[in-house]
Amino acid sequence: MLIIPIAKLAYYKRERIAILETIHLGPAAWDPCQPLYFAVMGDTGSGLPAQQRVADQLVRWHERHAFQFIALLGDNIYPNGDALKYGEKKFSSLYRPLINQEVPFMCLLGNHDISGPLGVGYPTFWMSNQKEHMRFFKMPAPYYDFTCGPAHFFMLNTNRIKATERLWLSEQLNRSSAPWKIVAGHHPVFSSGFHGSTRRLKRKLKPILEKHNVPLYLSAHEHDYERFSEINGVTYIVSGGGGADLRWFRSPLPNSLVRESQHHFLACELIGDRLKVTVVNDQGEIIDAWDLSAPQAEALVSEEQCRLPV
Repeated sequence: MLIIPIAKLAYYKRERIAILETIHLGPAAWDPCQPLYFAVMGDTGSGLPAQQRVADQLVRWHERHAFQFIALLGDNIYPNGDALKYGEKKFSSLYRPLINQEVPFMCLLGNHDISGPLGVGYPTFWMSNQKEHMRFFKMPAPYYDFTCGPAHFFMLNTNRIKATERLWLSEQLNRSSAPWKIVAGHHPVFSSGFHGSTRRLKRKLKPILEKHNVPLYLSAHEHDYERFSEINGVTYIVSGGGGADLRWFRSPLPNSLVRESQHHFLACELIGDRLKVTVVNDQGEIIDAWDLSAPQAEALVSEEQCRLPV
């Protein structure tokens, strides 16, 4: 059973912030050639048939690859994140086989997870709803980090991304000795989709990712799939096809390599110095596949060495 540490509170420039212990998943000692399997998806919590179809495919992949965890990239429960009202219908009942096997769901907050009764922010409701949502999904704070094997994941709250959160992210990235540092947030930095790129993240988050050699930023918000080529060393992914109604693309941005308006999830395998990602749609078909090298690949065992027969 996953034990989530409770956030301690401190103050930074009069703002209350969480001081968190990093969550550790999996065994303390990890064989560098042991594959780490995990899944990623966003904009899941619609309760629509598409969410069930994606969940069914997720279970099938888990039966073959045994995911260590599943990352949810926000909008976990539509329309307003009300876990008390919709948690069973739009989460628990759909992922029951995975929950029963105690596969951890590592979640972050989307805009619909902190909204008011009609999807519009109301201060009092917003605070109570967010707290219940975080309690339901066992989130220690609105933003936090965790490790699993050779990877260190940083789960952001991009609804606000205030100075305190950016300071925390910079300090945690600087302290981390993990060969793989992966940052995730609900809102995309770059997008050719319905909402488009997020200007405040381009100004405030993108420089942090580049400074700390983060190879991968995962996001959702757009109900589609989009992969960008490296931009100053960072690969940007949009994966918001977990179950909500799909949307179509606007004109492609520069560096946009692949765009699919399909329900899907990312099936990820990290082994040695390589991260391999297979994008699976709700029919079990592969709609994209790609891989990344670790930023300091020379310090790691290569994937080829790991796959040599013993």
